[in-house]
Amino acid sequence: MPIPKQLTAAFECDKFYHIVCKSLPEQVLFKSDENRLFFLKRYQQFLGLFISTYAYCLLDNHVYFLIKVNKESAIKNALSANPSETRTVVQRKFLSSDVGTDELLERQFNSFFVSYTRSFNIHHKRKGHLFDSPFKRIAIENDVHLTQVIIYIHANALKHKLVKDFTLFKWSSYQTVLSGKMTQLKREEVIEWFGSKEKFIEAHKSQSEYYYTSE
Repeated sequence: MPIPKQLTAAFECDKFYHIVCKSLPEQVLFKSDENRLFFLKRYQQFLGLFISTYAYCLLDNHVYFLIKVNKESAIKNALSANPSETRTVVQRKFLSSDVGTDELLERQFNSFFVSYTRSFNIHHKRKGHLFDSPFKRIAIENDVHLTQVIIYIHANALKHKLVKDFTLFKWSSYQTVLSGKMTQLKREEVIEWFGSKEKFIEAHKSQSEYYYTSE
């Protein structure tokens, strides 16, 4: 069955998207914390020049991100600063305006998936694809939608009954937002969006209880 168009929205610069990446049926994306750390490292390597990340959650068979595509000028400046021999064909075409943002991001995500799958397969002595295709990207429609997606992502481990207290789940960005450790996450912007750390906590508590624990 074809995926509805709203679940594969075209990427545009300076816009927010809810990204959903799932494994193939009966497969898992991670078998260890080492895999999860490597996944986040590869994610940053392949996508860090092109997007900013506001929230994430890594479950065994699927992952969620809230991202914002960087401004076109910022992407082109970042690519231009890299040695020309390191640029891919699609990156060179983007710099010359022969391809748009959607094709560039689509290729970067797919390259990320291929790279992670190759390493995962070597490490776990398996063959074949790992990620379901296409991955979903839902354009954020308004301010309410943005708030809901941040909370949805952070509380997803509760939704899937992996934990009773999602605030303690190790592999979401919830604790990172509240911490002071170094991060690539847009922590300050997330806190500013909610108004304060206290309001961030309260909004997560009240809305997660409504969505995930109310009968």
